Amino acid sequence: MQALEILILAIGLGTDAFSVGVSVGSRGAKFRQYFRAGFHFGLFQFFMPILGWLTSYEIAGLFSQYNKFIAAGILILIAGHMLHEVFCDKNEDKLGKKDLTKGWTLVALSIATSIDAFGVGLGIGLIGSSLVKPCLVIGLVAALMTITGIALGKRLAHIIGKKAEVFGACILLVIAVKIMLS
Repeated sequence: MQALEILILAIGLGTDAFSVGVSVGSRGAKFRQYFRAGFHFGLFQFFMPILGWLTSYEIAGLFSQYNKFIAAGILILIAGHMLHEVFCDKNEDKLGKKDLTKGWTLVALSIATSIDAFGVGLGIGLIGSSLVKPCLVIGLVAALMTITGIALGKRLAHIIGKKAEVFGACILLVIAVKIMLS
């Protein structure tokens, strides 16, 4: 693969991480959230192509038909939880305390945004291309796009307030629909 092809691929794979970053930023973010989300999304984007490459084509074929349902389901659940906090939680102090960059929520978001990279790893393996350079670029671009998304989401939160969290949840729902239709 040529450098430009790898960069375009990395940007395409990083768009989901960017969008989720906007959602994370819409809830307010500190350095720790920037670091955790950028690190984990980049790490998962780095390792998923390797996992796809290592996985045999037959086994991947069995699970690939369910990947989009799993990823979309995770995003829908997280978006639903965010919307529930905005519209149903009457305690203002609790609103925004749920950190999307901690625990199983972070793992679920990392998996949901990197499942496409698993398929890319299968493709890279099938064409016999080198794996290290694309994985490094994919991981770094995803991390940078995540951090950029968080910064944008945080700015939106300052400008439009709690509506930014609704906007972030809607982004997750749009990504889920996109995944289901792809």
